[in-house]
Amino acid sequence: MDTREDIWEKYVKQYDIDVPAELIENEENYIALDIQHRIKYQVMAGGASAADSDALPGLQNLNIHEQAVFEAKADLVIKSIQEKQNFSVTQEELEAAASDMSQRLNASPDMIRMVFGNDLPMLKTDLLKQKAIDWAISQAES
Repeated sequence: MDTREDIWEKYVKQYDIDVPAELIENEENYIALDIQHRIKYQVMAGGASAADSDALPGLQNLNIHEQAVFEAKADLVIKSIQEKQNFSVTQEELEAAASDMSQRLNASPDMIRMVFGNDLPMLKTDLLKQKAIDWAISQAES
C-alpha cells in the first residue's frame, strides 16, 4: 500500500502543468545550499569531515535536478488546486493548529503568536497548503 507521500508524489508527477525553468533553477540552488548547510553541520557536530562522502546518508543517490523539478512542480500544483478549490481556514482551525503546535513545542500560545504573528498568517498558509495536499490525495485514492 502506498504511503501518503507516495500518493502525493504520483499525483504531482501526473499533474499537467508547465514548470518554468527559472523555478527549477531556484529549487536546484536551494537544494544545493541545503546540502552544503547539512554537511557543514555534520562537520561542526564532529560527525564527518567535509570530504567524507558519507556525511549525509543517501546523498550519493540524490538527483538534484529531479528533486528540484518535483519541488517546483509541487508548489505550482498546490497553488493550482487552491485556486480551483477555494479552500479557507476558519479561526477555529487556526486556533486549534496553534494550540497543537504550542503543545508539541512545549511553548505557550503567546510564544507561537510571537513567532507566527498575531493573525498567524504563516500557519494559515501551511494549513491551506495541507488542505490542498489532503484534497489531492483523497482524489487519487478515489
